[in-house]
Amino acid sequence: MHFQGLNANIMSLGGIAIAVGAMVDAAIVMIEMRTNGLRSGIISIRVSRLTTPPAGR
Repeated sequence: MHFQGLNANIMSLGGIAIAVGAMVDAAIVMIEMRTNGLRSGIISIRVSRLTTPPAGR
């Protein structure tokens, strides 16, 4: 890392940024799946039960 001019702080911040991006992406996918389920006429609680496990994989 020294030869590339990067220190551990920059590497850590990069890892945190990637992790936050992955969490936001998963949240967007879950919201999309829930919205599609609600539009198809499924009851709200049932939509949550059906859409949460696939999005968490």
